Amino acid sequence: YWLNTGFGDKLFMTHADYERFFEHFAALGAEGLNFHWSCARKAVVDGCKKRNIPMSIWTVDKKPTMKRIAAVNPYNITTHYPDKLMAIRDKK
Repeated sequence: YWLNTGFGDKLFMTHADYERFFEHFAALGAEGLNFHWSCARKAVVDGCKKRNIPMSIWTVDKKPTMKRIAAVNPYNITTHYPDKLMAIRDKK
């Protein structure tokens, strides 16, 4: 299963907070992490990549945000505008 989470209420998490989160994630046995694009902070993305955790990021609707999120190469991006996202992907 995939863990659906948000870090929105924890804007100022420390490195230790993220480490505890990823330890908890591992203990749950989840296969991937699903979160809102606003939670795709460097510490979250780096933590997922370091641990080979697939990321599913939602709902990415604005072009600048699509470019930023596509650059981290998540497993999945959810959007209301797939044509815009595909155009960004095709420009790579």
